[in-house]
Amino acid sequence: MDTQIVVFAAIFLGVLGRAFLPYFRKALAGEKLVFQLRYIAIAIASFATVWTAFPTYQPVLNGLLLTFTAAFTFGFGLQAVYTEFYSWFDTAYTKVSTSPTPQ
Repeated sequence: MDTQIVVFAAIFLGVLGRAFLPYFRKALAGEKLVFQLRYIAIAIASFATVWTAFPTYQPVLNGLLLTFTAAFTFGFGLQAVYTEFYSWFDTAYTKVSTSPTPQ
């Protein structure tokens, strides 16, 4: 199997795994799952993440399993950074938009 295919698949699965981790966590906890449009936005952002990250990733490990593991971790971590930035900016925007206007 070609290494580039393994790298792309691993980054893709890592990004999607991190993007939908909160959804899976709610499903395992038995909470009511409501589909929100933000899931589509997350999926689109995940594809954009993979599209931009794939050319920059250079596999340095020998063996498909080690390459897959490293690329999966790379994609998972990259999506985690994007998720944290989104959460931070969303919280900051919510605080600004809901704060009372000075009189």
